Amino acid sequence: MNENYRKAALEAQKDKRKYQNEYTTHSDFCVLKITGPREAKVKFDKDKLDLIKEMYWKVEKSGLVITMLFGKKTSFGQFIMPEADGVINHKNRDRYDFREENIVIEDSANYIKSSKYRETEQAPPGVVYYEKRKGPNYWIARYEKGDNNIKESFNIEKLGFEEAKEKAIKKREEWLECFDD
Repeated sequence: MNENYRKAALEAQKDKRKYQNEYTTHSDFCVLKITGPREAKVKFDKDKLDLIKEMYWKVEKSGLVITMLFGKKTSFGQFIMPEADGVINHKNRDRYDFREENIVIEDSANYIKSSKYRETEQAPPGVVYYEKRKGPNYWIARYEKGDNNIKESFNIEKLGFEEAKEKAIKKREEWLECFDD
């Protein structure tokens, strides 16, 4: 009787949720459509469908897709790749595309931020990040430690995406060698 009560309570709780999870299957991938106050369509590999369907997913204000796992918020990426040692980066720049062909695991020390850098974040002295602007987009190298606060932008329209990224990384490495003890 207690087990039946628990199942009924869980079913009733599902109906009260603000977010709905719908799944569609395509030839080689699936899409999780989350609808509610904030919405997202998350692509993932077909072999993970059964695992993902077991969880309830929602979208945070930041746009991060999360679930609760053992009482802790867990992102979609952490859930499908718990063994990943580093930061998940999306090759096609689509933060909701978790198909294996689109994922690269970046070393945490060399993580290249794909969203605009915020001054309030604790960051290492030398960082490289991608910045979208209304005009051209840029890869930016930044060094900030003590009195040294420098930044250099590399225009993607002029240099191309990969070359701008490489130049920003080289510039960061140059500053790290020059300024770090």
